[in-house]
Amino acid sequence: MKRHMYIGACFAAMALVPVVGCTSGEPARSEPVAPSEPAARLETSGSQGECFECQRHNCRDFLGFDWVAGCYEDTEIASEGPAAGTPKNELCVNYLECAAGRPAEVGGPSCGAEIESDSTLCYCGPGFSEDPASCLLPGAAAGPCMADAAAAAESTDAPTVAERWVNPAYAIGNANNLLRCIAATGCTDVCYP
Repeated sequence: MKRHMYIGACFAAMALVPVVGCTSGEPARSEPVAPSEPAARLETSGSQGECFECQRHNCRDFLGFDWVAGCYEDTEIASEGPAAGTPKNELCVNYLECAAGRPAEVGGPSCGAEIESDSTLCYCGPGFSEDPASCLLPGAAAGPCMADAAAAAESTDAPTVAERWVNPAYAIGNANNLLRCIAATGCTDVCYP
């Protein structure tokens, strides 16, 4: 079984630059499997199909990890949280679709398009960029994808969601690292037109 290191980063410092010491670990990953239903859903859906192709081309080996496999091909089942019993790839795709389609503010760009400046928008909502940790207070998070993020993190507890934000053992970690890849490799134009 092949093992991959992942980028450690704190929720409060969600930048494209890893923050050493915030989270750590070396989760086990199986070899890629055949594309799942969630991946097939994106491959054939117009502009999302173009986005998926850009991800497949650029994010198979982004910073030493295959984020496409981590998100779309992870057939493990979520064991905790509001979506326990759901395949992790479905949770990952649900969060990505939400990030692509829902603005953080009325009339604004999708929250996923803002990943380079504030990757917490989809979960927290606007107003937390100066103090992202304040989003962790009970009831503070109110982003357009909060429910999908909690499902993908397998928890409704904001500090737990934060701990799992970039951890590829959880669908939310694979989704956020894939969003980081989209932002860093030029897929933003096709993923968030």
